[in-house]
Amino acid sequence: MVADLLFVMAQVPKSEGHTGGITAFVVEAVAKGVTVENRNAFMGLRGIENGVTRFYRVRVPAGHRIGPRRRRSEDCSYHPQHRRLSLPAMCVGAGKWCLKIARAWSAAREQWGKPIAPA
Repeated sequence: MVADLLFVMAQVPKSEGHTGGITAFVVEAVAKGVTVENRNAFMGLRGIENGVTRFYRVRVPAGHRIGPRRRRSEDCSYHPQHRRLSLPAMCVGAGKWCLKIARAWSAAREQWGKPIAPA
């Protein structure tokens, strides 16, 4: 897993003194019970690290909660807008990687016995 922290939205059950509902949390990727299984393969999206994240009896401190509990999933609709930033971020990462490869290749490349790029 690449991330150190995971943004998770989960259904919190009703209990004594708590109304329950959908709640956003920050969960540490190394927390006991967090596993990432079978990384998905997408054609052309090799820059994204993804997979099925499983949570088995993971305990999250109350201080890791983000914002109030929400009663309906519609109240959590702000999240998809933030996902729109992931594609441009992947493109920037891919561009940086391409530049790194091109610089290394041009530093080693010679034409007519001379390097094509300064060392």
